[in-house]
Amino acid sequence: MSKIECCQATPHGTLLEQIMNSSIPKNEREWAAKREIERLLTALAEKEKECELITAHYREFIQKVLDNKYEPDKLLILCGNAIKQALEGEKGHETP
Repeated sequence: MSKIECCQATPHGTLLEQIMNSSIPKNEREWAAKREIERLLTALAEKEKECELITAHYREFIQKVLDNKYEPDKLLILCGNAIKQALEGEKGHETP
């Protein structure tokens, strides 16, 4: 084995595969890292679903705006409410 080979870092993807593979022996830190990665992946999947729902909601809202289904005054109120809800971090926005 050359000096260069023994100093090379293990590729990131390989490290993740090893950490996530339950059949590979691990120390306490690696088990903790595995649990944290699983928690973060679950949280990411939940946020992706939430983003898909919000995107669908706003696409529908924008289509209604483009179809002129709202009067300008009502549209301003709806936009203001949507911004307020987003800033407050509320979920489950509904288009009236």
